Amino acid sequence: MGIYTKIDHESGYYWDNRTFPLKLDEPETVRNWKIPNPQDYDFTAALDFCEEHKDSAVYSHNLDNIMNDAGRLFGLEQVYIGLATEEPVLMEFIDRKIET
Repeated sequence: MGIYTKIDHESGYYWDNRTFPLKLDEPETVRNWKIPNPQDYDFTAALDFCEEHKDSAVYSHNLDNIMNDAGRLFGLEQVYIGLATEEPVLMEFIDRKIET
């Protein structure tokens, strides 16, 4: 049972959240959640692709979308409440996400 579930409909399907692994009342879990760091990856292939396709536009979806990223982990309701109340656990998570 993963974090996402496949939702089928008449024109295809989409992926939606099944569970939200982080909770605002579990600060240690949030602090220890691994946020991917771009410095940990080799983007040579992407740079080579861009070099080969200089006359084309390159689009990368969702490079930094705090609402969706945090919403997938906490649930949107918790994100909205956390932003409105400046919940320290959420604000710390967002700061970490922005820094990476």
